[in-house]
Amino acid sequence: MKLNISLFSVLLFVYLLNQGICSYTYKINDVSTWEPINISDKSNYGINYMLKDQGEANQLSLQLTESKIVFVTYGYDSYPDDEDTVNMQIAIFDNKGKILKSVTFDGIILIEHIALSLTNVMGEFIIIYNDKDHTYYTFYDQNLDVTRNIQNEKLISVSNNYYSNISFGKNLMYVALFRYELIKFNQVIVLDLSDITTCSTLQTHNYFSHAPEFVRAYTIQAYNDDSAIFHFYARNHKGENKLFQVQYDSKGQQKSEYPIEQKAPISLTQSFYYPWRSFLLENKNITTFLANDNSNTLLVYTFGKDGNKICSELIDITGYNSQSYLYGILGDQGWIYIDNQQQNEGHFLIFNPKKCQMDFKNIGEGTGLKEGMAGSFMDYDNEEILMLEFGNSIDSSNKLRFLSDSSQKSLQANLYVIGSVKYEKGDDQSDDANNLRFNLWIAVILGFYMI
Repeated sequence: MKLNISLFSVLLFVYLLNQGICSYTYKINDVSTWEPINISDKSNYGINYMLKDQGEANQLSLQLTESKIVFVTYGYDSYPDDEDTVNMQIAIFDNKGKILKSVTFDGIILIEHIALSLTNVMGEFIIIYNDKDHTYYTFYDQNLDVTRNIQNEKLISVSNNYYSNISFGKNLMYVALFRYELIKFNQVIVLDLSDITTCSTLQTHNYFSHAPEFVRAYTIQAYNDDSAIFHFYARNHKGENKLFQVQYDSKGQQKSEYPIEQKAPISLTQSFYYPWRSFLLENKNITTFLANDNSNTLLVYTFGKDGNKICSELIDITGYNSQSYLYGILGDQGWIYIDNQQQNEGHFLIFNPKKCQMDFKNIGEGTGLKEGMAGSFMDYDNEEILMLEFGNSIDSSNKLRFLSDSSQKSLQANLYVIGSVKYEKGDDQSDDANNLRFNLWIAVILGFYMI
């Protein structure tokens, strides 16, 4: 049968494909211009005082859709009257900071190291956390209904596994763990999410011969072709402390000749470190993570999808807490939210991940909240970048004056407009866009051939 394809059809097809070659540009304004809006909502918050230990979580916020964001908070529900009952609240917010739906788990004691990730289903996310000596996970949709029929399921049947560090590619999710079974070792579990009704373990990689004496000093980054790169700090065969790299292919299999040592200007000697976490930059082929050392120093480390280091710099953070910070990447700009050492008050700072530049001389003033958390998200309709901050009020004399007295009545929240996001066409130079352009030309050639 002869195909009846007109020249107009081919040109229309070309035009429609070209609409997919687009990108967003992100611009974060100077921190000094950020103005907080108090959006505290006592009636809908499941806690009234945030616990400092929450700062050891891997990630506590995630943008699910263009208008929905999930945040996880953890703390006391009746502080200071009751310092024994601890709650964890998972809440879905809109882009104005209003809670749309939430679920609160009462009487939680040992839940820690919470991590969130998107999946291959729009609006769905996974939450992974430690409870006692086990790692549990649950899938939720954007309405906090359980999906894939997986709720509070153990990731591993045996105990003594901790500190999940997760990253999702296209259909595969990589979970890096710290394990203890007679010896300490790092483990990477590859989960297959291609069947959107369930989740299965595809690969398990153990690193017995590289002793991880440095707990939580590791991070993993998955890419949109389901490959991944794992970095961890451990001891080599000579007893030397080194940064190691492992690469995995698109089937979750470890590539040959790995792990290999990496050069990094950081020296770790203590047992526990603040969790590392990797973030992709705008082109999705460059990754940045931060890592603290034993002193007042923070490492900014950026590498390519090929594993090659792009830059690494040690940043002096004297006066700020290297065991309490959250950060993210927006396009090619980074932000960090870090507590000072005097009052544990939060501060924001912008940094350049492509050049590993972070200048604490430009850090913003204290936000008036302590022991807090923050997460950024996009309001694409209004072309705005927003930041949501939660924390505890410092005292009645702080500049925000949330309360009429010094006793905390409710968890406090600030909403900031921190920049702009613009939609552009034709400028995306990522691998995905280049592949799309290649496929576009193939489509054009075939189209003319069939006319």
